[in-house]
Amino acid sequence: MSNYIDIHEFSTGINVQGSPDNWISTGFTGYMNSTLSEIPSAVQNAISNQLFKVSEGDSHSKPAIIGREVKEQKQPWSVMAVATSGKDEYGRSAAFYRYFLTEGLGGLSDILWWYLTEVSQPVFNPFDVQKANQPHQYKIKQKVKENILSKLEFKALLNRETSTLIIPYNLNCVPLIVNELGNRRKQENKLTAWAYNVGGVRKPWDFQVIYPASHQAQIILEKSLDKTKHSKSDYGLAVFFEYMALGDVSTKLCQKYGLKVNWGKKDQWRFLKSSVKISRRLTTWESLKRAIR
Repeated sequence: MSNYIDIHEFSTGINVQGSPDNWISTGFTGYMNSTLSEIPSAVQNAISNQLFKVSEGDSHSKPAIIGREVKEQKQPWSVMAVATSGKDEYGRSAAFYRYFLTEGLGGLSDILWWYLTEVSQPVFNPFDVQKANQPHQYKIKQKVKENILSKLEFKALLNRETSTLIIPYNLNCVPLIVNELGNRRKQENKLTAWAYNVGGVRKPWDFQVIYPASHQAQIILEKSLDKTKHSKSDYGLAVFFEYMALGDVSTKLCQKYGLKVNWGKKDQWRFLKSSVKISRRLTTWESLKRAIR
């Protein structure tokens, strides 16, 4: 058995203007700077379904990191996305992503150790050109048998009875701890999913562990989880309200499903009940997009 693993990478594709120290994006182009000749469909679909998406324009001194295992048919991958904020030609903020991945499940710890110890924790850089079929090689090291969750505050988090753990923002935490908590808290046969230093994520109830970037982020994430309560109807309703503003989209959905809605103030409860009926049929962002076409 080889002691080496291949760690591939690719980044958000953009048209770039400027220099490595001062650049702007003038448009998106798919993917760039990839060590893969083709991005695995399981990973592409996870990105399309916004499983790695963080709040647009979050500005922090440290990047946001999403660690996820993804699997489709016989395509299992461990993927870590590093998100940083950048600007477009109009001065608007956006999140740009650099993805690191290795084939198979259970590889997030190795990617993380490589990222933190072997390289200089690279973030999105459109000028850092990578070549196809030339992945990074990482020699798996025998890790010291050290319990990184030995502190009392982290032991307490292990035993907290909640599907998604929100680590208090003022608790000093590093990605290795978030990853370890995610691995230990996940249910059997479930895929690992954790987030570090994020202002917000799509579908927070899909993560085992989230470390918020600020107090405000913690409040928003906790409120979002309180509203969903992980039931099927709440899940669909959360997706429905997350992506939809009242107006044309609402009208299209209600008309399609034959639901009459009076938009007067006295009929807000009727709208809510109608939304619940729709939400039970819409459990993903893709199904919502199909519904309004």
